Amino acid sequence: AGPQLRKQVAPEAGDWQWVVEGALDARARVARLAEAGVDYLLLADLDLWTAEELAAAVGEARARGLPVHAWAERPADVIRGITLGIDGFLGTGMAGLPALPEEVILTLHQRLLDPLARPLSWSPGISGLLNFESLRANPEPLDDGPATAALPPLVRADVLSSLADPGRVDWWEMPASQARGQCARLRQLDEAKLRLVLGSDAGVPGHLHSRATWQEIDFWVSGCGLPVLRAIQAATRDAALAMGAGHEAGALVPGLYADVIAVRGDVLRHPAL
Repeated sequence: AGPQLRKQVAPEAGDWQWVVEGALDARARVARLAEAGVDYLLLADLDLWTAEELAAAVGEARARGLPVHAWAERPADVIRGITLGIDGFLGTGMAGLPALPEEVILTLHQRLLDPLARPLSWSPGISGLLNFESLRANPEPLDDGPATAALPPLVRADVLSSLADPGRVDWWEMPASQARGQCARLRQLDEAKLRLVLGSDAGVPGHLHSRATWQEIDFWVSGCGLPVLRAIQAATRDAALAMGAGHEAGALVPGLYADVIAVRGDVLRHPAL
């Protein structure tokens, strides 16, 4: 997506998050991203945008053939994004609420029942929080050699030293209170029958790229109780459809590209394999 567009940006994040100031600025920034070759537009702080700014950003994205996705940071963000007809959401933070509010579910159902509405995707990205809370109790997985084998030695040493004592880390995005509501919100999205898309959120503290994707699948199944096939489809078929690549990949059918691996055991019983 390139830099995300939002209304509030911390000084140290200005290189990967851009502030939008007015409708003309919104349109210009979307045009710049499109010309740089991004695959989709990513918005944040939807509840803080003016109607004119959102109309300009979404309109420019549509004119250039870019899907529009947004962070689901607060209930108002989701309601506004659904009403705007954007293509999808990322995350289920929801300001630490134990579940998605009723007004969000109602707006979501109205959108999904509209035969003329665009398909709606959602990438919950729950494993970053759950994995971090798990490492607080048991940091032993960080000693797994293959988990960091692909990293340059300097980067590997830096990563491991930063996680030497996960129990004392108190990162603002990862309180245990948020982790407890992740499964409840994921199950609500599953029950709504929208297009769930598996995103790993790799790179957040303790969530190493070599492990993040399979951990997302495993937490959906073992931690939150979703069917294994639902998680696997979210990582393959539905992810490809959400990115407009369903005609090229995402399923084991003649004519599509696929990377196929063999594992010992049955992934439908033990997805962590």
